[in-house]
Amino acid sequence: MATLVPLPVRSRSRKVRTATRSWMMLPFYTEDCGLPKLAVPSDDATVQAAIPEGYALEQNHPNPFNPNTTITFAVPEASEVKLAIYNMTGQLVRTLHSGVIAAGQHSVVWDGTDFREAKVASGAYVYQLEAKGFVISRKLTQMK
Repeated sequence: MATLVPLPVRSRSRKVRTATRSWMMLPFYTEDCGLPKLAVPSDDATVQAAIPEGYALEQNHPNPFNPNTTITFAVPEASEVKLAIYNMTGQLVRTLHSGVIAAGQHSVVWDGTDFREAKVASGAYVYQLEAKGFVISRKLTQMK
């Protein structure tokens, strides 16, 4: 999935204009037409570059954390994905995502709560990504 970024305003007219870049053409709306600024990739190469080549699970940040942490992961194709937090004894603490997700890079924020919405204790936890036979885990630390 391509990242949409606002383009600078080139004109005060209400017409749609095209900003010329050496590597692509992007349509944009001017500021005074009342519509949000849009950027749309002009070729499939730009869209393909944004789709990851394989499954990936990044280290959470910040780590250690209090009260929230962000977990970023990537999937190369739309697939069934489960992202869960476990304690060090292997017990499920919370499932952050379970279901089909589109190809691309995704982020989930964990607020340090369990499945009952109660704050978890300080300590080390494991977060795990499972998708189409791919499983990867990383460690995170909650500090109060």
